[in-house]
Amino acid sequence: MTEENNQILLSWIANYLYCPRRFYLAVLEAQEIGSNVYVEEGSAEHIRVHAPKVEKRGNHYKVTGLAVASKQYGLYGVCDSTEFEITPEGTYIPFLNQICKILPVEYKHGKARNETEYNAQLVGQVLCLEEMYHANIEEGVIYYVDVKQRQSVLIDSSIREKTIEAVKKMRELIANPKYIEPIYMKRCPKCAYYDVCSPKKIMVSKYMKKMWEEV
Repeated sequence: MTEENNQILLSWIANYLYCPRRFYLAVLEAQEIGSNVYVEEGSAEHIRVHAPKVEKRGNHYKVTGLAVASKQYGLYGVCDSTEFEITPEGTYIPFLNQICKILPVEYKHGKARNETEYNAQLVGQVLCLEEMYHANIEEGVIYYVDVKQRQSVLIDSSIREKTIEAVKKMRELIANPKYIEPIYMKRCPKCAYYDVCSPKKIMVSKYMKKMWEEV
């Protein structure tokens, strides 16, 4: 496997931790994503925040659509929004020609909640930003668009380790693809891959087959 094909897209982190089968369908089988209200709302918002733009208010910069990458972890992607605050305690940001503290902000829909997969995707951005700018980032933000609420995320060793482990497992699956069985969960109907995955149908079919074999 070449180094280029071994790269992990930041959004895959949330997909994998949300459901490994979702990652399997999206990346290994290259299944086309379905469409529902959750997908459409999310896509519209990400198109807006992924448009490269720099805004400055006082000592505060807001940068949308910032492309990031980490050679160490093999990660790449685009940050929804990255905030830079001018402070002597920060790190030098070449394209701003300023010493700043970095705060990555990931946009999500729905009500504010503590979701491991969202936090881990944010950590993926942190790993990239830290490597690119030789920084130490201890906090990030999940911004819930629907309720206009910012939720602070502590970037501690626990969530860092979980994120790095997820990246490792995804890379292993890409290098050595293995079929991932569907497991029906309460969250399944909201998933964009629900129709493609068909978790209920597959699980019922396997159950019926097992029953017939035992008769």
